[in-house]
Amino acid sequence: MPLSVSVIAMSVGSGLRFDLIRWLSLSLGVSGGYFYSMLNNDLSVAGGSRFLSADARAVLLPGPLRFMVGASFRYLFGLLYSGLSAYFGLSYEFAPAAAAAPTQANIQEKPLAKAVPLQEQPLNEQLIEKRKPSVELKDLALEDIFPAIRTYYDNHPLGKVVLSNMLDQPITAISVSFQVKQFMDDPENCPSPFELKPGESKEVELFGLFRPNILETTEATKAQARVDLEYTLNGQIQHQSLIQTIRILDRNAITWTDNRRAAAFVTTKDPAVLTFSKNVHSIVKGKVRGSINASLLAAMAFHETLHLYGLAYSQDPIPTLTTNNQVADYIQFPRHTLEYKGGKCSDFSVLYSALLESVGIETAFITIPGHILLAFSLELSPDEARQTFSHPDDLIFQSDKSWIPLEVTESVGFLQAWQDGAKEWRENLRENQAVFYPLHEAWRLYEPVGLPGERAIVNLPPSEKIVEMYQKESARFVEQEVSTKGAIIQAEMREAQDQTKLTNDLGVLYAKYGLYDQAKQEFEKLLEKEEYVPALVNIGNVFYLNDGKEKALDYYNRAYAKDPKNPRVLLAVAKASHDLENYYLAKKAYAELLALDPNLALRFAYLALKGEEATRSAEISGVAGVVVWEE
Repeated sequence: MPLSVSVIAMSVGSGLRFDLIRWLSLSLGVSGGYFYSMLNNDLSVAGGSRFLSADARAVLLPGPLRFMVGASFRYLFGLLYSGLSAYFGLSYEFAPAAAAAPTQANIQEKPLAKAVPLQEQPLNEQLIEKRKPSVELKDLALEDIFPAIRTYYDNHPLGKVVLSNMLDQPITAISVSFQVKQFMDDPENCPSPFELKPGESKEVELFGLFRPNILETTEATKAQARVDLEYTLNGQIQHQSLIQTIRILDRNAITWTDNRRAAAFVTTKDPAVLTFSKNVHSIVKGKVRGSINASLLAAMAFHETLHLYGLAYSQDPIPTLTTNNQVADYIQFPRHTLEYKGGKCSDFSVLYSALLESVGIETAFITIPGHILLAFSLELSPDEARQTFSHPDDLIFQSDKSWIPLEVTESVGFLQAWQDGAKEWRENLRENQAVFYPLHEAWRLYEPVGLPGERAIVNLPPSEKIVEMYQKESARFVEQEVSTKGAIIQAEMREAQDQTKLTNDLGVLYAKYGLYDQAKQEFEKLLEKEEYVPALVNIGNVFYLNDGKEKALDYYNRAYAKDPKNPRVLLAVAKASHDLENYYLAKKAYAELLALDPNLALRFAYLALKGEEATRSAEISGVAGVVVWEE
């Protein structure tokens, strides 16, 4: 009779499974129990024992066909036998395991083109979706995009999406990116949590850096925005995508939720702006005499030239509504306003700001209810401005600087624009309705954008007309300032016993505003009586400014003979000697000045140099042709 063994065994155990990569898993397990065996089914030759077993195996999962290889160790209690065995095998799986379904519901090896709405899926797929937990991208909310502030979105969110982990295990190494392919070179990586625990949801803010071509959008349009999610689950990298339409407004659209957004339109380096500003600046240079504030004169020249240019008030196109029903205003870039010769308050303020900034004059916007106007800096401290201008109430003092407000929409003449702007500022400031926005601070958030396309053709008015208008308006300003300040000095002179200082002050007033003949008359009155040092320096300054350098040096030397320790006398001697290329005398006077008044000397540091180097230094420091009056 052949031998046969029958074995009956019962055991319990546990184990761990490690999914190392998509196609390979490793299992480790331990078990224990009891077995009973008999020979040839004869109960007389039978017995049993407790046992303990350890098992390890690897499973390759290239598809439904699976290959297993493993090893097992079994220990039999009470017996001398224990054994180590190895095994391998093949299996085929005819249907996906039910336990794997939740993970696969919303996970794809490649990003989806677009999610299919649930109601459009086959019925069996809908039922699977309802019962499968997943990782979800949901509640995607996107703002309308304003092309003019395209760089703003690089570090300020343009929308948000909610990331939810509905699985029963954590996901890690999370990465979320955003892209509008039509207007972005690459997806923008958005700050994301590293891990989401089971059942956890977190909001992710979305960012995007848009290409300059977005500024070619002249009408509101739509584009596809895509959010991509990447994460790791059980050691495997997973991907998911969500696509939604985003609205791109036209390049001139902006809302006034933040008034500083107007700064993005101030394109100071636009060729049309530079063509206008540089040419006008050259045409009027040196056409007004005196020591009038240079920023004021530049603003005056631009205002009068734009009046000749033919700018006129015009209405905007029909306003655009944003997705959330806000009215998007239409703001023209400076190039457009020069090309169209028309616009409204925001267009003119942006244009004036660009022109002034293009020649180095700092500007600011002032907003009042329903209106925007311009201000520009005089580069004077408040104390200096109060001493310089006869009507300091028409100035704005902000951030230790002095500003002139301008109503540039419909005011005729620079002085009228100044007066109207000052009035609007004062009235609205009293009602706490006026807000002041320095442009350079606004640029930190809303950088100016380079407008694509061909440059606009700028045909300036005839040069002689520009100079004529400029000189007329500057003469009105001089008359206004001199008459007001001169009346005050003359009233004091009638009450004073010694009129020497007041006579010198009157002469300096005339000289500062280019009335040189009247100034000389006042200084000569004093010199007829004595060698009065301030009068000697000041009449020398008058000759210096009118190309009489040798005559000027004669007066300066006479002042030096009377007061050799006077810093302004030493400066005058050094300047005239330097211009006449008497560098030895200039060096000597400048060394004495440096010892007595280092601050004044350093302001005119070019005097320590020679030739072209000195000329460049004087121009860069802004003191070329500048004189210091002795008051």
